[in-house]
Amino acid sequence: ADGIKCWFCNSLLDTYCADPFDNRTAVIKDCDTADELPHLRGVPATMCRKIRMKINGHWRIKRDCARLGYYTWGEERYCTMRTGTYNIHMEYCTCKDKQGCNDSTLIRPSVQLIPLLISIITTRAI
Repeated sequence: ADGIKCWFCNSLLDTYCADPFDNRTAVIKDCDTADELPHLRGVPATMCRKIRMKINGHWRIKRDCARLGYYTWGEERYCTMRTGTYNIHMEYCTCKDKQGCNDSTLIRPSVQLIPLLISIITTRAI
């Protein structure tokens, strides 16, 4: 079976990699062919990752294959956020629900939540 394929780019080097994402210059990378990392020998890349970084007020985005991360079956993506000193904010999102899943900034509500959201909006409109 083929492994997952993920978008590979860095907005510091390619402005199309930023949000909103435009894949005209990005590369779709087969994670099965990703080079082994010396500190993670034997750990295959099985997910896609999107990292949003705010460093000293400037946003950067990096998209690539992921070896480690969290994923809950049935969820489109799993994100964790970290904040550090000196105005640094990081958001790591991993996914493996479809090829190129590290493309969008949209987090779509689950099908079960849509009727609830509609009823809340309808109730507030009355």
